[in-house]
Amino acid sequence: MRRPALIVAACAALLAACAGRQAVRPGLEAQVITYTVMPGDTWESIAAEFYRDARRAAALASYNGADPAQALRPGNGVRVPLDRGDLAALDRVLQAAAEYNEGLERAQGGDYHAAIERFSAALRIDPELLDASYNLAVTYRRVGLHERSRAILEDLVRRER
Repeated sequence: MRRPALIVAACAALLAACAGRQAVRPGLEAQVITYTVMPGDTWESIAAEFYRDARRAAALASYNGADPAQALRPGNGVRVPLDRGDLAALDRVLQAAAEYNEGLERAQGGDYHAAIERFSAALRIDPELLDASYNLAVTYRRVGLHERSRAILEDLVRRER
């Protein structure tokens, strides 16, 4: 079973809880965290991870005084401003991740029906958690619900196109 890269989201929520408040846009209070750039990161990938919207990459780069076309260097810090909406979205991601991880534990323990419930709960919170969809399909197959499994897998293939 696959596990998503949720470390960044968990760290974001933890760091956001500890970070000081700073105004990002007039009238909006935000928390600013510092993300450490990893190999392969781009402004787009960081924006997609924290905001679930790669189109915010240019604004993120600008906030950091950088050119969006500029390559990031691993080990450098990127300040990521999070407004209340961003923090709420990250909280939903973490809630979905908790359900998903519980589903993995249940599936690994052979309790496939409980795993189905947890993967389904994760998807109700975050329908874009593709790993939950994939593992739900795998779990449906394990309990003999092949048509449900096939439908989910076909949907995942359509999303990738």
